[in-house]
Amino acid sequence: MPIREKSEDNKNGMIWTHFDTTPIMSTYLVAFVVVDYVRVPTEDETINIWCRSKVVPHTKFAQEVVQKSKRLLTEYTNSTSEVPKWIFETSFAYNENFNTISAKLDVAEIIVHEMAHQWLSNVVTPSWWSHVWLSEGLTTFFEEYILNQQTILQKDIHMNMSSIILEVNRPNEIESLFDTNYGKGTIK
Repeated sequence: MPIREKSEDNKNGMIWTHFDTTPIMSTYLVAFVVVDYVRVPTEDETINIWCRSKVVPHTKFAQEVVQKSKRLLTEYTNSTSEVPKWIFETSFAYNENFNTISAKLDVAEIIVHEMAHQWLSNVVTPSWWSHVWLSEGLTTFFEEYILNQQTILQKDIHMNMSSIILEVNRPNEIESLFDTNYGKGTIK
């Protein structure tokens, strides 16, 4: 969560940092991260990208995608209550002098998908892993919608499809749910 207040304890040489209250959310979404990253705010300073200082020059494309995603998600959902989200810097860094166009598309897809999670994670969380398609399907819908893609149709054409609801009885079965089911909520 964003920092609410910082104070220095000169006696002990400590800095106390207090954060905003975390909203109720699924435990698998919670992470504690301690890093030496710099803040790269969007133009309107409503969304921050955090990364190592040497990666900052490669966040321009990510900022463009974040701004567009934010605008469209706000319009589509009529909501501005996003939940802070952490994305690995390798998922959003794009160096136009080095990376391929395919890598650029990957960055855009990851950013839009994770931005959609920011808007939907507190609203749409299935009660059990068997229905993971619900939250992942909706976020993938927005990924496809915002980027104007229809990739799930290609997967179904090639018979790489699986059932929308899969049985989950043990924790080691959860990982198998994160396949083409992401797109099952995107068919228009």
